Amino acid sequence: MYSNLTRQYVFLGDLVHAEKYFRKLMEMPPETLIAPNIWLEKTMAIFYEANNQWEESNQALEEFKHGANFMKNTIVEVEMKLSSAWVLERQGRFNEAKILREEAGKIRREREERFEHADLQVYLMVRGQVVVGEELRCGLIWSMSAESLASSSTSRG
Repeated sequence: MYSNLTRQYVFLGDLVHAEKYFRKLMEMPPETLIAPNIWLEKTMAIFYEANNQWEESNQALEEFKHGANFMKNTIVEVEMKLSSAWVLERQGRFNEAKILREEAGKIRREREERFEHADLQVYLMVRGQVVVGEELRCGLIWSMSAESLASSSTSRG
């Protein structure tokens, strides 16, 4: 959560709050900071860039790129390209940033096209009354139309 708040405050231009949450983030235990959903290197790159610490920002960005290439995850790849583009724009490297934004857009469009035929409906099932201190059990129920199933099996080809 601290990493997300840091990035959001940077994007809002509120560096006072961004620094507050960045400090809290960096005080977290090391085993927490290595979790993929923290996106530490991405947050560091954006925070340092906003504070005109270009060398630190570029180093964090390279570490983020290395991790993104290692994970081979579409969401991470798009985020890496968009974060890199933001950093490059702040450095005045607009042509490089434009290329990365276009690549991210292309990846997104390709993924959207791949799943545009899907008609998936998901429902969350929980008890009507929740009691503090008791375990809350929930479940997901999903369904997909026959047309979607047929399209997905033929599109995998």
